[in-house]
Amino acid sequence: MCGRTACTLSRDQLQSRCTFANGRPGWRDLPCSPPYSPGYNLPPGTFLPVLYSNQGCRLISTMKWGLVPSWVGRDTSNFTLNMSNARVETLMEKASFRNLLLNGRRCVLLCEGFYEWKRPKLGPGGQKQAYFFHPPGWLERDCGEKPPNLMFIAALFDVHQGMPGEPDLHSFTVITVPASETVSDIHDRMPAILQTADGITDWLQSDNPKRALACLRPVTDICFYAVSSHVNSTRNNDKLCLQPVKLESSAPQTAAVTLDKWLPAASSRPTAAASASAASSASPPRYQQNPKPPPPSPKRRQPQPPLRDTGLTRWIRASRVKSETEASSKAEAEEETKPAVKKPRLE
Repeated sequence: MCGRTACTLSRDQLQSRCTFANGRPGWRDLPCSPPYSPGYNLPPGTFLPVLYSNQGCRLISTMKWGLVPSWVGRDTSNFTLNMSNARVETLMEKASFRNLLLNGRRCVLLCEGFYEWKRPKLGPGGQKQAYFFHPPGWLERDCGEKPPNLMFIAALFDVHQGMPGEPDLHSFTVITVPASETVSDIHDRMPAILQTADGITDWLQSDNPKRALACLRPVTDICFYAVSSHVNSTRNNDKLCLQPVKLESSAPQTAAVTLDKWLPAASSRPTAAASASAASSASPPRYQQNPKPPPPSPKRRQPQPPLRDTGLTRWIRASRVKSETEASSKAEAEEETKPAVKKPRLE
């Protein structure tokens, strides 16, 4: 995926860097596009310089990043589909891209590099780290000995007919390919970069779609460095976005590292000789290795707490007294009603 670029060069520098064997390209200001404005942090929706071929002549114009297909109605206020990127694997499958590829509406995005963010490995809660990818030798751009290196990214453009009285809108989408070994550690996708003049010619002017598609492949000849989180916000568009930063080396917290925090310092740790003497003088262990557990102690019945003096307890106590009184009275009555037993007289 490519979601942010940088292009700080002037119009003359762009035209000089795009001068190949077929000559210097011209600059065409489209009615729908605002004047070209360099930037350090350019997201989709902005107008960026694009190289394309018009009847055999190469031109540079600013087009809107984010494809608005020609089949969309004239009123684009309800068109919310994000078409800033197009996968090379689906160019011939989706009609919106296939028609542009076959009809020769191919272009090249001109920039100095692109930004990509690396996801943290410790889970979604961590902060992403931004990197800036640029062509080799780009950091020596200020020496003045040669024109600064450009990055040529393959793209497709379309022309959308505007409302009555409004100019037509030229927009483009960036083609992405699977990431190479250089980029795969940061992201799994990268833009399709054209590194040779022949590759640019085949992509722009070839009548054979297969030959044009053969130019779209991952490249390894690319450099990158870490930048600060200043670039995360699209509101920031200054030199700080391209300023390199040094990353702190964060080693993973292993069990050994965590254990060292609880161990005493090396100066306070006992030596081997001291440990051996302490072990010999120590008292023998109370139990042998793997001792049998002691038998469980018998459970003692806990005395129940006395009942609280409530209305219920008083009624229970009175009932018990009444029942005991009735039982004793009944026993006395039975004793009185029994006939007297005469004892035999002894002669």
